[in-house]
Amino acid sequence: MELWRNVTSSPWHAVRLATQAERDAVYGERIRAKVADEGLGRIVRAQLGKQYARLLDHETFFVEQLPGGDRSAYRFASPTLRSLLHGLADVTHGVLLVALAFGVALLRVWPLRWPQILAGFLLYNLVLFSAMHVNPRFLVQLVPFMALLGGASVAAATGTEAGASAFAPATGNRVFAGALLAALLLYLAFGSVVG
Repeated sequence: MELWRNVTSSPWHAVRLATQAERDAVYGERIRAKVADEGLGRIVRAQLGKQYARLLDHETFFVEQLPGGDRSAYRFASPTLRSLLHGLADVTHGVLLVALAFGVALLRVWPLRWPQILAGFLLYNLVLFSAMHVNPRFLVQLVPFMALLGGASVAAATGTEAGASAFAPATGNRVFAGALLAALLLYLAFGSVVG
């Protein structure tokens, strides 16, 4: 949790206490003092404001491996190739997020079918990630599910039978909700570029 990371600015070995209970007492006091100073509401708002932007960041785990990235794993001399790959990754990431947003907006709640189960899995992970320190590589496990849900929504929107039973018709309210969710996801992913 981000709160935990802020409170534990020194590594565990720097706190020379004999037992886990003593360490828990020291860090528990630091947490209580931080909550008393800043207030729980402010801490939670700051946490939520950072977590999902970090999780959905367009600088994904794979993009970070390109030359010049934080985890540079590939070596090639062409800056044009790096820019092209980076741009392609950004476009692909944006399309995935938009398709996911419309998939969620068009999803029928009942009867329960595979897209609802995928949406439940995504929701479970988003709730889980609200309470722990997140970095972009955690999105890797969600991408296949996001792609399936987004792809099925495209199939439903284009009228193919593959997704028709699990998705509602694209009414004005659902399209508006999808557009709002898409805007939010794109802002979280690319907000650092814009602002």
